[in-house]
Amino acid sequence: MILSLCAIVSIYELGKSIFCSKVGLIAAFIYSLSSIISFYDRRFWNPMLLPALTTLTLLSVHKISKGNLRYWLVLGIALALGFSVHGLAIVLVLFSIIFLFNKITINRWFLIGLTIFLVSFLPLLIFEAKHSFVQAKGLVNSKSIGYAKFNTSQVFTFLSNGFSAVYHYDGSSNVKYLYTNNCHSYPQVSGSTAAKLLVLAVFVLLAFKSLFDIRYRYFSVFIFLNALVLAFWQESWSWYYLLPSTVPLVIVTGAFLSTIQRRSKLIIFVVLALFGLINLLIISTTFHQYSYSAKIMQAKIIGTVTHDYPFELKVNNSDSCQNYGYRYLFTYLQKEPAGSYIDSTLGWLYEDRIPKSRPAIEATIIDGEINFKKLPL
Repeated sequence: MILSLCAIVSIYELGKSIFCSKVGLIAAFIYSLSSIISFYDRRFWNPMLLPALTTLTLLSVHKISKGNLRYWLVLGIALALGFSVHGLAIVLVLFSIIFLFNKITINRWFLIGLTIFLVSFLPLLIFEAKHSFVQAKGLVNSKSIGYAKFNTSQVFTFLSNGFSAVYHYDGSSNVKYLYTNNCHSYPQVSGSTAAKLLVLAVFVLLAFKSLFDIRYRYFSVFIFLNALVLAFWQESWSWYYLLPSTVPLVIVTGAFLSTIQRRSKLIIFVVLALFGLINLLIISTTFHQYSYSAKIMQAKIIGTVTHDYPFELKVNNSDSCQNYGYRYLFTYLQKEPAGSYIDSTLGWLYEDRIPKSRPAIEATIIDGEINFKKLPL
């Protein structure tokens, strides 16, 4: 929630600085009510920092280009945090180099920003030096990055599906399918046909405007760099790989809608009202099959049935990737299992809390159902 609020506020500020406050408001409105972004914001994980850091990078580049050198400091912090968050921060770096390389002057703010960026890599460099550059060698030998799977058609299809979902997510109401089909692949997220047509219209207008206006060129180049990085990423793509480009998308959409508003305020009001209602309806009708509330309820039932008897916990969901996130709930409920399916992997973290008694009951969770079995003493 906090990360999302930071992104929304920064998107408003970016739209206001580059265009006007109206554009900032429309862009922030679209981002805040987009159902797909809301679904991903429910998870606290590192990529969700990317929209806010993208906004800071775009804002810094714009301000530096206008002569405000203090934003070298902001840019240094944004890029340093970006690489600490996710490898997609390479998009932020490439974008900054393209637009600022000819504007680099040796001044106090540039040196401070550069120092912050370089110092952020010191722990990694020290680790690599002490361990024979094991991570660098792993990256070089990795099959995740390379040229073998460069496929322009796949990239454009992924962009069309992913960006259209920002306007109107068209998928299962069970949001577990948004995150993973299983532990080894990502699902394909897509929007409706109408949303795809809207994305096409926005991209055509963006390409045309970029020919004459540097402000639009910022966003078209950024989206192109994001797509280029994906094109050389050989593993399966998840929707969150587009998170950096959601910022340019909503800003450009806000700019185009703001232009329409000058001619007809009613049209823009109807469009935004429909967008808000549709996405709020999608958000309110979705659920997660393996949500926290479902898990905590199952843990409470097991605690009640087993009472004071020592028990062994097993989880065997049909989607093996959803077998995690149960064991710690019993610590929260102060009902420690005498054994569990995850002890062999994570037991060292809580071995002092595992009861020494032999389990008398086996509790097995299977897709929301709980089976109990009495164990021989």
